[in-house]
Amino acid sequence: MSEFTGKIFWDLTKSGKTKTKSGINRVSQSIFNELKVLLGEKIQAVYWNKKKQDFGIGNNNKALFLESDDNKSGNIFITAEVFCESERIGFSEWLNKNELHNSVIFHDAIPLRHPEFTWPHSVARHPFYMKMLALFDSIYSVSDHSQNCVENYLQWLDLKNIPLLKRIHLGANSSEIARQYKTESQPENNAEVLMVGIIEPRKNQSLALKAAKTLWDDGQKFTLHICGRVNPHFGKSILKTIKQMIKKGYSLHYHDAPSDSEITRLYQTCSFSLFPSIDEGCGIPLLESMWMGLPVICSDIPSLMENAKDGGALPFTSNNADELAQKMRQLLEPEKLAHLNNEIKTRSLPTWEETASKLINSLK
Repeated sequence: MSEFTGKIFWDLTKSGKTKTKSGINRVSQSIFNELKVLLGEKIQAVYWNKKKQDFGIGNNNKALFLESDDNKSGNIFITAEVFCESERIGFSEWLNKNELHNSVIFHDAIPLRHPEFTWPHSVARHPFYMKMLALFDSIYSVSDHSQNCVENYLQWLDLKNIPLLKRIHLGANSSEIARQYKTESQPENNAEVLMVGIIEPRKNQSLALKAAKTLWDDGQKFTLHICGRVNPHFGKSILKTIKQMIKKGYSLHYHDAPSDSEITRLYQTCSFSLFPSIDEGCGIPLLESMWMGLPVICSDIPSLMENAKDGGALPFTSNNADELAQKMRQLLEPEKLAHLNNEIKTRSLPTWEETASKLINSLK
C-alpha cells in the first residue's frame, strides 16, 4: 500500500459516546481503530458540535477543523453514522460548503422497508438520511444488496449528479481472538446452539423458537442459547415467550446483554449458530460466527447469501419455520456438521484490518 498523503476526519459523534454498541456503531469503531493503526496521526476522530454547527477534533470539541488549514480538498471526511438535519442542524450546509472529499458508509434502508417493527425514531429519521446521501461525494455500501438499494434510490431521485458508488467489505473478527476452528464433533446428547442479536421481530427469534420447539417436542436433545438486549418497542413479547418456554422446562437459556468474554465462551462451546433474520444490510453475526468456527443456519435473504455462498452456512427459505427445523435437525447430525466445519476451515474471511487497508487504497 503506497503512502496516504492526506488526512482523514472520521465522524464518531454517536459511535464514540454510546455505551450500547449497535451494529452501525461497531462498524464505525472497528474501521476507525484499524485506520488509526495504519495511518496514525493522519486520521482524527471528529464530533459534531450542535452549538457551533461544525465538527470538533477530539472529545473536547474545541478545535474545529473548518477554521484551520485542514479544510482543503486533499483531505477526507467520512461518516458511518445515520443522521438527519433535525439532529444535526446545519449539517447539510456544512457538507455543501467545505472543500473536503465527503464520504459516507451506507448500511441499509431497513426502516423504510420495515417500519412495522423498526424503532419509531429510526423510521422518522431515515427518509431524510436517504436524501442527504446525495450531498456526499462518494458512498460506500456494506454489501452488494445495500449498494443496489442506494443506487436504485438515487436513480429514482433523478439527480443530475450522483455520488460515486463503491463497495466495502466488513470484517469478521469481532474481538482480539484469533480465528477459531472446530476440531471435535459435538456431543451426541444435548448439543448447544447459539443465537446472537437484539431481541426484536427483524432478528426473528420467534421463528427460531418455533422451530426449536418442534424438535424438542419430537424428542431432540439440544440447548438453545439466545443472547441480546431487548428492543423496548417490539421485543417484549418475544422475551415473554422465551421466559414462558424456560418456565415450561424447555432447554433454553436467555443471556441478557452478555459480556464479550461470555459471548466468546458460548462460541467456543456451541456447535452451530442460527441467523434467521428477515432483513440485514450485511449480516456481520454470520461472519463472526464463522470466524469463531461455528457453521450458521441462515435465512436466504440477499445480503446473507453474499457471505454464505462461499461455504460454512446452511440457508433456509426465509420465514419458513418447518424448513428451519429441518436444517437444525441436519446439523444435529455429526456428518453434516463436520462437512460445514471443513468448509469454514478452507474459506477466507475478511478482517477489519483488510477493510481499512482497502478503504485507504480506494480513497487515495
